[in-house]
Amino acid sequence: MIDLLYQSFQTYVGLSVAEHVQFTFTSLMLLTYSTAIYKTRALHRINAYFVFFTAVILLFGNLEPFGLPSAFFLNRLGSKLIAVWLAVLSVSLVIKNRKQDCSVTKI
Repeated sequence: MIDLLYQSFQTYVGLSVAEHVQFTFTSLMLLTYSTAIYKTRALHRINAYFVFFTAVILLFGNLEPFGLPSAFFLNRLGSKLIAVWLAVLSVSLVIKNRKQDCSVTKI
């Protein structure tokens, strides 16, 4: 009986609620990053647009428990786009760093 109660609670809270909360906070984090990149112009604005687009997809995908059509697909697509954005971000940072290294005059 206790095992059944634990498994039920773990399935509901551990998988459903925790995943929902994680995607909510990930979306908020990505929206914050996109705003910072856009306002500071530290990186190309395409990075800001891409991460904003990813955050919006994750927010719509997060409506899966409410029966939004294709929310499951958007949820999984948003997860994949985060990985793509991290790769694009790292390449952008490397390119920016190389440009700064070339422009520095050595005395």
